[in-house]
Amino acid sequence: MIRAQLLILIMISGVANSQEYRLSESQMDTYADNVCSCISKGDLKKNNERLLDNCSKEYLPKIEKGKQKEEINNGFDPDVFEKAYKSVSNLMYDLQKVLVHKCDFFYDIVEEGRRTSSFKKEKAEGEIEKKIDSLTALINTNTDKDLVWERGIRYFISGELDKAEQDFRSNLSMGKDLKSSYFLAWVLESKGEYKEAIQLYEQVYKGNGKKYIPVIIEVVKRKAQRNSSLD
Repeated sequence: MIRAQLLILIMISGVANSQEYRLSESQMDTYADNVCSCISKGDLKKNNERLLDNCSKEYLPKIEKGKQKEEINNGFDPDVFEKAYKSVSNLMYDLQKVLVHKCDFFYDIVEEGRRTSSFKKEKAEGEIEKKIDSLTALINTNTDKDLVWERGIRYFISGELDKAEQDFRSNLSMGKDLKSSYFLAWVLESKGEYKEAIQLYEQVYKGNGKKYIPVIIEVVKRKAQRNSSLD
């Protein structure tokens, strides 16, 4: 969610005055239910980011009424704004983690977004096999980590999960590498090896602090729970 959209949420919630904005578990459940009902009117084939933003804004519980907008427009301590910004940003990611489990449509949005992510678009070019062959020739003369990583990505894109796993594990054997850990986790997730995938995602989050990683972890947990229920 971009900074301007978070500013709108700050104004609506009144968090700019209190600097912290936290919901109880019951409040978050209600918030998630309302947002889920709202976004479920969307279309998976369309970009639903704006819909999610609008629904999150519409149903965000207000903690204070008054002149929040005027205070923001007139300016105030930037440190206060930064705390408010982080607070609302954290709330939005917490909401997404809840939605993964409570809202099938949101779960489908996340999975569709991952399936159609930019790096996977290379598959449409029909040059994956040639690129793999080219990278393999280079790796045979120079075992460079970046080359091995690039080949692992292409194996992943083409669905050769065992070969992708081998390349990412090879990179990790040469030292810590967050991007290889991330894609190894994704490969293992795709293979249904959820426990190790979660452990790797957690390591990546500890290393880079990217807020979307815990959302992905919840996606994998949902898959693991669903898989165990089918056993």
